[in-house]
Formats: sequence, C-alpha cells, structure tokens
Amino acid sequence: MKISKKDTSRILKYVLVSIVGIFVNYSMLFLFYECLGLYYLIAAAIAIEVSIISNFIFNHIWTFKDRRRKEKIIFKFFKFNLICLGGLLINLSILAFLKENFDFNVYIAELFGICGSFLWNFTFSNFWAWRK
Repeated sequence: MKISKKDTSRILKYVLVSIVGIFVNYSMLFLFYECLGLYYLIAAAIAIEVSIISNFIFNHIWTFKDRRRKEKIIFKFFKFNLICLGGLLINLSILAFLKENFDFNVYIAELFGICGSFLWNFTFSNFWAWRK
C-alpha cells in the first residue's frame, strides 16, 4: 500500500493536533487531579474528554477540511466522540494498568495511554468520522 503525499500531510496534521490535545489533556489532568483532588481515573476521563473536544475542533477545521460534507457538525462530533470513546477506554486501561501494577507516575502513565489510543483514534476518524 502506497501512502500518498496528501495522506502523509493528513497524518502529520493529525499528529500536530494530537500534540495540542496532549497539552490540553495534561492541563486538565493537573487541574482535576492535583488542584481539585479528584481520583486519578475520573480526572483523566474528564481531561481526555476535554482534549477530544479540542481535537475535534482542530481536526474539523484543519486536518479533514477537504472532507467536510453537508452533514451537520453535531452528527460529525457525535461520530468522532463515539470513536474516541474506544480510545478513552484504551487510554484509561493503560493508565490504570501502569499506575496500579507498576506504580507509574500518573502523568507518565497517561502519556503511554495517549500513545496507545492514538492509532485507534486516527484510523477510525479517517475511515468513519471524516470518510471520503
């Protein structure tokens, strides 16, 4: 399978949006876990959802702008959020596994969780939420 220049560009844009999402995620995780004292999995779930919303906005405006259809944005957001629910479960599973079994720092474990969910989120965003 040959990857086109357009596909490479889209992957790079998705990665850049994801990096912004990591900053959003970590900011929210810090706020909810450190400042408000929520249990780490609850804080992480909220942080992930906030970053999903951020990522949706940037992906809709930039990464997949050529694939916008007449579909209402709320339906596209619902599809993206449904896709990312799988990523959220992957992320939280990795986070909990590393924290509970190996006493990883929450932020390091969260980064592994983010990496674990990235491929899932990109693949299904590309082929379902913003399909050609």
